[in-house]
Amino acid sequence: MTLEEQLQEIEVLIEDFRWARAEAGAPEEQTYRALKEIAKDICGRLPGAANGALTALQRRIDAAVRGRMLVGYDAGALRGIGEELIGRWPTVRRALEEAEKRGET
Repeated sequence: MTLEEQLQEIEVLIEDFRWARAEAGAPEEQTYRALKEIAKDICGRLPGAANGALTALQRRIDAAVRGRMLVGYDAGALRGIGEELIGRWPTVRRALEEAEKRGET
């Protein structure tokens, strides 16, 4: 089964358990959250994911550098970098782990 097929299957399950996100403490809520994390991990392994993460993070960093003031960086720009990194963390983590295996870190 390809990564794309795995992701499609997980997305169907996520839709089936979407109701549980509003049911704090329900066992199905944990299932829903676990499925979301699995989907993020699969997305991070898709071809081109690392390049997409690099491009998006570079764009955010460039914007922060352009908007830098004498007193420092704009808080909104820094938050944007943080949000982008958090959202793409599975991809970034996997890329860093692969680089470490190759002895690049």
